Amino acid sequence: MSNPRIVGHHMILILDGHEVGTVAYLAGGQPVGHNTEQSVGLSLSDIRRLSATEVEPFVVEVGGLRPVLGWIDSTLSRQYADRTFELRQGREGQGLSRNAFKCSLAEITFPALDRRSAGDAFLKLKVQPERVETRRTNVQRRHSPPMLPLSSHTFRLSIDGALDGHEVQRMEAFTIKVGLKKYYVGESRVAAFAPSNLAFPDFTIHLVPTQAQRLKSWHEASQGTASRKGRLELFSRGGTRAMTLELAELDIVSLAGMNTASAKFNIACGKITLGS
Repeated sequence: MSNPRIVGHHMILILDGHEVGTVAYLAGGQPVGHNTEQSVGLSLSDIRRLSATEVEPFVVEVGGLRPVLGWIDSTLSRQYADRTFELRQGREGQGLSRNAFKCSLAEITFPALDRRSAGDAFLKLKVQPERVETRRTNVQRRHSPPMLPLSSHTFRLSIDGALDGHEVQRMEAFTIKVGLKKYYVGESRVAAFAPSNLAFPDFTIHLVPTQAQRLKSWHEASQGTASRKGRLELFSRGGTRAMTLELAELDIVSLAGMNTASAKFNIACGKITLGS
């Protein structure tokens, strides 16, 4: 069963022993047991036995924290490495610490972006640990470390020869998924996980039809034969560039609404890396 939603200016993320910032949201991270039923002798009832255990993923929302971006970068580059992931909650005095060991990123969700919005945006990470320990801890803190939220309305999406960066009015949230292979070591009943592949999503963008003509012309000319490169730049609440996604093997899957107030394009993407 999942944790209730925990929102925090006092939920501190510690990655590989280093405090990196404040988490905006936390859920999950609970142990899950799997039972098998076994008949014994002539008994008409079955006996349930615990056959295996695993930990459900944590779901956390974070801003543009540099160590987190480094973890995303290495994952997108397929340089997988287990991380120690600690979440520490509390003010002065008594607190609660959740220590997660041998963690892998399972999903990376980038937020919805809308130029008409005025709110903050966060990255949503699904983190798969192999083991979790919860303990009471003493918290000595005078202030919370940074959260560094992203801006939901300041962004640039450019595509070579098709978009210059400011035409897109709205971009829907999208998720990169990391395939995790579950296995058991020896006679251990605790599940272990190993990253195996990356699955990149299609993008859905919305823009005014009068600004979509070059994108439409690319779609009509290529007919699915000429992929292009692009770039998505995300900015902090203060207006500085927080991160850049380099997009490759782009191709338009579908378009609609050219005769309405908002044209909608679905764009396939074959590769995403974190730029400088």
